[in-house]
Amino acid sequence: MSGKLNLYNVGSLGVHTDKNPLQLEDGSFTKTQNAGTSDTGEAGSLQKRAGLVKVNAVAAAGSIRGAIGVPILAGSAGNDGGLTPSPAIDPATRTYFVGRRITSTTAGWNTSTDTFATSPTTGGPDVYDASATPRVPDNLWTGMAESGTTLNKERAFRSGRPGVLFQNRFYYAGNDYTFQSTAPTIRMWDGERDYLLGRVPNNAGTVTEGVIDMIVGGDDMIYFSTHDSGLLASNTLKARVFQLDPESGAIVQMGGGFPLSPETVRVPYALAWGLGRLWTRTHGGGLTAVTQLVYYFRPDIDTAWTSASLAAVSATAFGATAVHFYNGLLFMATAADIATPAEIQVRSTQAVYSVSKQVATGDASPSTVSHGYANHFGAMATFGGNLYASYYNQRGAEADNTGDKYVRIYKYDGTSWTVVYNPAANDATAVPFSNAVVIGGKLFFVSAPQRTSSNDLNQLLYTSNGSSWTSVTTSVLNDMSTSILGAIAS
Repeated sequence: MSGKLNLYNVGSLGVHTDKNPLQLEDGSFTKTQNAGTSDTGEAGSLQKRAGLVKVNAVAAAGSIRGAIGVPILAGSAGNDGGLTPSPAIDPATRTYFVGRRITSTTAGWNTSTDTFATSPTTGGPDVYDASATPRVPDNLWTGMAESGTTLNKERAFRSGRPGVLFQNRFYYAGNDYTFQSTAPTIRMWDGERDYLLGRVPNNAGTVTEGVIDMIVGGDDMIYFSTHDSGLLASNTLKARVFQLDPESGAIVQMGGGFPLSPETVRVPYALAWGLGRLWTRTHGGGLTAVTQLVYYFRPDIDTAWTSASLAAVSATAFGATAVHFYNGLLFMATAADIATPAEIQVRSTQAVYSVSKQVATGDASPSTVSHGYANHFGAMATFGGNLYASYYNQRGAEADNTGDKYVRIYKYDGTSWTVVYNPAANDATAVPFSNAVVIGGKLFFVSAPQRTSSNDLNQLLYTSNGSSWTSVTTSVLNDMSTSILGAIAS
């Protein structure tokens, strides 16, 4: 019988294999082959599925039973962690920007398109929005009552690193708030426009004083720690950790505020992501040997932080300046008192804590002679399959800013630690590095905004191969760093 057959709602509900055909809703298929919704956008319209683009000239042996999406690292021609730049996949332009501390209340940016080989341009996000400037560290120093020359050395590792790159966007803590009056801001720059994402919620009515550390979690969320209130000297610090949704700008507190029982005076500083968890380790109580705790939190599962004791290394368990996951292990950088060597401690997969590296004056030549107050490992990053950590030592007591200064970069290959950068005492690069960032096949160390009795310090140190290092000093010397470094590719 000839005639016209009208079909409506064909396949709009997809393929169903777990129901009897008599029980299927209208619009369901029992099976299809190479069918897809038509790109005309009309309801119930089907077309043959578009074919895949052939990527290999020779047919693969056997049958292909599945595929996975593997991201290609921009700036790398292989699986070397970004050591070998590849023009074929590297962006045409990458604009670097580093935070500037112009005055105690004013910040800005230095930008460069040639890795600061030539003098930078004063600009960055504030080209588009005058209020879009990085948080200056003075808010933290003032809030923790870190003033005068006696605490300048501690500023070397307590100034924070509140900025991260995620999906070619830069998220950072803004300076467009009034200290102890209005809440700190979180901002995002996409290379063309700068956006205010939100403000840090108050802590029981007390306005948060500053954002400290910021990382990207393995769940595509951003996490940051805060200094809410309290004084370092009197052990009255208050702090919290937050999750930032980079798409919606939603800011959610993770667990309770610190300090948490059984600790009464110590708070988180550095953050890390590993094993599906957010990790931190507390600091505070001075640089004398105390038993501080490691905490972890599983977002969307936990409502409270879980703590772990470092009793096995308590004799030298100082507060953490940085925490970082490498080869599935949690590494923790520490600071130390005068005449005491700083350490990098590690948590094993069996949750056993031990010392991975204790610095020695003779680890490399020239020797650092002696351990000064607040000698410390300051920043860590994975690059080219190895773990790198910065170390800074200024000889002398807490109030002595005249002692010789030394800097080293240590490398850990999974078995042993070696020194890969060790300039002479008081070299231009002999500054505390508090941030480590991998961008475009380069590992950068960014100086802490430390002050000494005579000068402001600012340095960028980077490597493309892990062995030879380039320092950037003259182009940014007069603008004290805020330890924030980012880049937008275009």
